[in-house]
Amino acid sequence: MIIGNGFMANSFKYYDNKSSYIIIYASGIPNIFSYSDEGADREKKLLEKIILDNKLCKIVYFSSCGIYYKEGLNDYSRHKLKMENIIKNISNNYLIVRLPIVVGTGSNMNSLCHYFFNCIKNNDFFYLWKNASRYLIDINDVLEIIKFILDRNYFYNEIVNISSFVDIRVETIVNIIEGFLNKKANYKFCDKGSKFIIDIEKLKKILPESIIYEDNYANLVLEKYYGQKIYDINSKL
Repeated sequence: MIIGNGFMANSFKYYDNKSSYIIIYASGIPNIFSYSDEGADREKKLLEKIILDNKLCKIVYFSSCGIYYKEGLNDYSRHKLKMENIIKNISNNYLIVRLPIVVGTGSNMNSLCHYFFNCIKNNDFFYLWKNASRYLIDINDVLEIIKFILDRNYFYNEIVNISSFVDIRVETIVNIIEGFLNKKANYKFCDKGSKFIIDIEKLKKILPESIIYEDNYANLVLEKYYGQKIYDINSKL
């Protein structure tokens, strides 16, 4: 069963009517840019209702690796931690997945990569956090890994980080997209941000050899989706 109708929900259509035992909860606030108190309250009420109405089901919830940012917790990250605690307190069978920035076709238009792409394409000014780094992951890898975990019932009633193994500087993301667009971004550095670590040792222990993240993984993900995006734009001209 799928709860939601956005990017993550559509990406997990494999589980729609596949199993009445597994609930993929992909509804609510997709990222920091979409946060509101009203939206947070709606997600809380819906999440509690789904769990209590389906006590025999396994619930899969998408949380955020943003809780590890050294810049501190924002409203979105605090909300995600609250939802995690609700699940741990009232669900008998759950998998909480903490994700970094998920990249894919149809991903939220307010995501960080989309934001940079659109700003550069439209010559819009933005501030760039000089010291920030982030982790990216392809939505197809998220689906493959979660399917692998669920098929084997790994991480029963646990929280797991599903992420690439190597981070990428935010400045580098901008530089790569500049290259795709052959256009200089209109930004000014601000002395903010930091490098942080996502612990994926638990994930590494169970991953098959077929799922390997190269050091240039983030570059390949950006090329796959944003390089193709440039091709699609140019082919319509």
